[in-house]
Amino acid sequence: PKVTVADPQANVAELLPLHSAAEAEGVRLLVFPELCLCGYTCADLFYSDTILSSAREALTDFLKSTEGTIIVSIICLPLVVNDKIYNCAVFCQNGQVLGVVPKTYIPTYGEFSESRYFAPAPDGVEYITLCGRSVPFGAKIIFAAEEM
Repeated sequence: PKVTVADPQANVAELLPLHSAAEAEGVRLLVFPELCLCGYTCADLFYSDTILSSAREALTDFLKSTEGTIIVSIICLPLVVNDKIYNCAVFCQNGQVLGVVPKTYIPTYGEFSESRYFAPAPDGVEYITLCGRSVPFGAKIIFAAEEM
């Protein structure tokens, strides 16, 4: 998808037709790019409540638009959990969040400075509330997607 930096609504509008096309092709697992809802290069904007809340709203819009679909989609965005910002992959199916996997290995070399913005995945799995649902959050989640 064409990702517009710092514009989650434009990005979700870009993702939805790709999801529909994938569904028409019989795709069952659809993985979108890292930080696709806000753009990888937001830099200090990752600290902005506006970007963080807009990305969550765009995720909610994606979920509403994909209700009734069997595809498991992985949508990526920054999320604040326990006062830390995580670079997360959100697993979704049938308009629901199945779980959230934060990035474990945060690069700090060359042009990468992710550790400036993001915390690495915590040990273990906990439950967070996301889009009105209690879901697992952690790097060691085992998913079992529902059949429709």
